[in-house]
Amino acid sequence: MATLTATAAAGVRKPCYSVLYIQVLIAVALGIVIGHFAPDTGANM
Repeated sequence: MATLTATAAAGVRKPCYSVLYIQVLIAVALGIVIGHFAPDTGANM
């Protein structure tokens, strides 16, 4: 029974947006896009 539980748990993956460094990369990319297309809005943030 323990092997079945370990095998089932190994197949479960976290969504990529819940990993911290992915969130940081997305925030940096959004900051670059906002700064490029709307610099006044980016400066006000």
